[in-house]
Parts: sequence; structure tokens; C-alpha cells
Amino acid sequence: MLSKLMKLAKFKEGLFKEMEGGFRPVQEPETLFVICSDSRLVPNKEPGNLFFIRNVGNIIPPSGVGSSEAAALMFALNKLPSIKDIIICGHSHCGAMEGLLTPSVNELIPELGSWLKHSHSVLEKINGAKDSKDKDFHLKVRKATMLNVLAQMEHLKSYPLIAKKLERNELTIHGWFYDLQRSEILVYEPELDEFLSLEKALDYAVSSRRDKIIEQIAMNYLEPFTYPQTAEEYKQLLQLFLLLERDIKPLWSTIKSALTEELWKELGELYSSKDDPEFNEMLEQGIHFKLTHLKAFQKNLQESEGYRKYMGGVIRHSFFTPSIPKLIPESSGNCFNFTC
Repeated sequence: MLSKLMKLAKFKEGLFKEMEGGFRPVQEPETLFVICSDSRLVPNKEPGNLFFIRNVGNIIPPSGVGSSEAAALMFALNKLPSIKDIIICGHSHCGAMEGLLTPSVNELIPELGSWLKHSHSVLEKINGAKDSKDKDFHLKVRKATMLNVLAQMEHLKSYPLIAKKLERNELTIHGWFYDLQRSEILVYEPELDEFLSLEKALDYAVSSRRDKIIEQIAMNYLEPFTYPQTAEEYKQLLQLFLLLERDIKPLWSTIKSALTEELWKELGELYSSKDDPEFNEMLEQGIHFKLTHLKAFQKNLQESEGYRKYMGGVIRHSFFTPSIPKLIPESSGNCFNFTC
């Protein structure tokens, strides 16, 4: 006990003064962090940054099950409006997941077996997998831990308040896996259904955001031109759309300046300056982006004067009434005089 008191005294004299700014009367964390009770996990040394839920196996019982986890969730999301993210973080060599994979856990530690019922879906997936007979127990634990992270993310979504916040884009749920021996964080990417290294996850997030910005700028730029007044303008627009489904090159020089400014505004903190080679490489990779939502302009086009004149010309030059042309023609022509 004496050694504990000595450590506490040293903390008050040293570390407390360094962290004193974090001990404010009001807490305003931006992240709710769900993590295992494992003593090897020390996720934060800055008071006030994270609101924690810690338990064996970083488990969140589903909505409707009375638990301290449910109480913590509702307190955080009702009383701490600063919270915008929830992270479920599993880790390697997890004792809870080892227990989940131990058939006799209910006899050995009944309380643990009862608690792990909230991860039963993980056990079903592990036992139903093709490699369920794999003799590498540590590999099984690792897989179970990752699956458990995903299972608890789904449990979070079962809470009505969380579902509403997700729908209103007021909250984001993330899944992490921490490798203790390598001190490496793997981040779950839903679009790929895969845990990625922090570096790859960041690259993917940056490129995804870049592509969304490209699409937004390009679609906003094109919208005024989707009301062609002549048959020739209508044909040129369709030819342009055909090219844009391959890549953004036909518009690149026109939108590049606006794109650069928007990317820098949103992602600039990752780079030293607009002249940073990495920033420019990320920007230039966007030239290969394909616009895939051009059909959103179909109504504009079919209600335009140019469409009416084009169809009138087709009918006059045909013995039979042709079918209405597609928004994106089958022609592979790549010449147009689209001017701005």
C-alpha cells in the first residue's frame, strides 16, 4: 500500500500539474471510446478527450437489455452533445475472446460465460467458417476479436437514439483493432469490409473524400448545361457524358482550380502546403475518377428544348418512330464542341 501512496504523491506533484488543464468542471469529449478492461490498454493520457466504457470484451449489449453500458451510452449521448464519434476497440490476445472460444467457459467462470452471450453471434460465425477446424488458437482469437468489434457496432445501431443520430449524420461509429505486440491500430473500412492499417485507412479515407468532392464540383458545374436549347447542344452533351463515364479528363482543366481549393480546405492539415508533392499527387490521381450519377440529369434533359428539337428531327427523318435514345448513347465517339 505504501508504494501506491508514494506513486499517488508523485502524480500530484508532477503529472497532475501537466494535465491540470484537462480537469475542467465541464467535460466536452468528442469521442465515446468502448474498450476492454485489459490492464495493458492505456488509450489516453489527456483528461477530457475521451468518454470511456470499459468492460470485459468491449461489449455493448443490444438495446432493451438493462446494463451499465446502456446507461453510459444514454448519458453520453443525451448529456454530452460534443460526442460525434463512437469507437469500438478490440485488441489482440483478448482474454474475453479466449473465453468465448473455450467450450467449458460456463462451468469454469459462469459469470463470464453469461456475459459473453452478447457475443454469441461471433462464436456462430467462427464455428461456421470453412477454417473452423484451424488448430491455431491465437489466430482464431484474433478473428473472433475482429468479428466481435463488428457485432458490437451492430448492437450500437439497435439503440433508437443512436439510429436517429446516424440517420441525421450527427454520429459516426468506428471499429478498431489494436495489436498489442506491434502497437498497431487496424481500422475497419465498411466499404471494403476489411480491417486496414492506419496508414491504408487514412489513404482510403482521403481518396474517398477527394472523389466525393470531385463529384460534387463536377455535378454542380454540369447542372446549368443540362437544359440544352438546340438539338446540336443536346447531342454534344450526350457525347460529353459518355466520356465522363470513363474519367473526368474532359472537365479536369475547368474544375481543377476549384477542386484544389476545396481539397485544401478540407484536407490541408495533412500536408505542409499546396506545393507539397504528396498533396499534388493525391489531387492528380483524381483525374481518373468516373462520374457515375449522370442519370440524375435525365429529367432535365428530357424536358429541355434541345431534346424536343432533337427528337423532332429524328422523327422527321425516319419512316418509323424510333425508341427514345438512352441518356448515355452506345456510340464510342469522342469529339464534341462543348463550350462554357
